Amino acid sequence: MNDQDREDTFERWTSEHRALLHRTVRPFARPADADDLMQELLLSLWKALPAYRMESRSSTFIYRVAHNAALTWHRGRRRPTETLSEPEAVPESVQGTCQQHDEQVLDLLYEHIHALSPVDRSLMLLSLDDLRYGEIGAIHSLSSNVVGVRLHRLRKQIPSDMKENFDEL
Repeated sequence: MNDQDREDTFERWTSEHRALLHRTVRPFARPADADDLMQELLLSLWKALPAYRMESRSSTFIYRVAHNAALTWHRGRRRPTETLSEPEAVPESVQGTCQQHDEQVLDLLYEHIHALSPVDRSLMLLSLDDLRYGEIGAIHSLSSNVVGVRLHRLRKQIPSDMKENFDEL
């Protein structure tokens, strides 16, 4: 791949899959660190681009590079994990507003996903993006059975953890 092809492919991928990259950043980094992680993901994608052999979809390749870079970035942080604060209850004056309620629920879901181990966090995000177990397994070098079992456990854990907080919303 020559330099011009690499630049064109990188530009196309980053514009087509920007949402995928942002969905990877949000649960792995706090807002203050989100830009740093995004830069790491983009740099990792740039470095990995020549290794793309067109044997899989570009999105699968990007998922693998982005999630592995996020996991590496998370391990390299070298500071204790921040404790998550309890989400604030929605004020009564806006309880009728569905959009704000949905945002609260989404924020609460991301807080719970952020509290998972980095690999479980990645598995959950890939599942929420509707990837099949086999695709998720290929990204993390796990069998589809292992992915299925772990996701089943995570799906049971998160709703029970969130139920307590939904009553407050």
